[in-house]
Amino acid sequence: MSVFLTDKLASYSLGLSGLIVVFFVINGWNKFHPALKYLSVVLLINLILVTNIFPWPIFDKYLGFVQFVGRFFYTATFISAFLGAIAIANIVENRKSRYLLVMLFCSIGLLSVTSLNFSIKRNPNGNAVNIVSWDDFQNATLNNYVYDYLPHNAFKIKDKLEQHSIPLMNPKKEIQQTRWTTGYDRIHYRINSVQKYTDVVLPNIFYPGFTVYVNGEKMPEKYNKNNAIVVPIEKGISKIDVKYVKTPVQIISFWIRVIALLTLIVLKNKKLTKLLPLFKKH
Repeated sequence: MSVFLTDKLASYSLGLSGLIVVFFVINGWNKFHPALKYLSVVLLINLILVTNIFPWPIFDKYLGFVQFVGRFFYTATFISAFLGAIAIANIVENRKSRYLLVMLFCSIGLLSVTSLNFSIKRNPNGNAVNIVSWDDFQNATLNNYVYDYLPHNAFKIKDKLEQHSIPLMNPKKEIQQTRWTTGYDRIHYRINSVQKYTDVVLPNIFYPGFTVYVNGEKMPEKYNKNNAIVVPIEKGISKIDVKYVKTPVQIISFWIRVIALLTLIVLKNKKLTKLLPLFKKH
């Protein structure tokens, strides 16, 4: 199987599978509920978005931080798999034939992934893959130089940010950093200051949701022209925590998902079988 999985073919996988799915969708269009027809249109739009037909250079120049290509690629892959399964099930009416078809696709998928892994193992450099140990990976993650989400006005201090050093960010202040650690949702610093300061710059960029605590007390939002967080400290030892707190948008989107899931569960016993022909009994 690895003979057919060349680098070029692997790159075209979504386009080829998408083309097949579009064919099945066209054949099963008349059996689709309006909701599935809507998803079919969304799929077509997403397939166009992951091609060079769409003017990506313009978007990459002004909206590259959103990472359009990756987002649309994931969406197109999911919708094509979902609609492809339903369309094929509608065309293949016989239950036994449907099971055989599903088993065939699953087998091809497993064999393809397995052969691709063997191909990578045999020639990692040719596949642009570097096989490293877990320790090497941990070290590499601490030294990656991808700044997709770094504000433009913070690029000039990116080298300082990588050091995670408060004294480095404040060279004219008499501050000694004794510790810094990271956790699931926070970065912790322990410093010792010779005197009181009202504008200590932290090696952290301010983003919505970032909240700073100094010795357990919440500090007001403040940052300088480079978007670096600024806090006041007292003389002596200070414990500083840069903690991420969920934003209102996150909270609202979470409850939208919960409500949508509950609605789906309720509809499953009432109307879902009418919305999705895949679940109809034959």
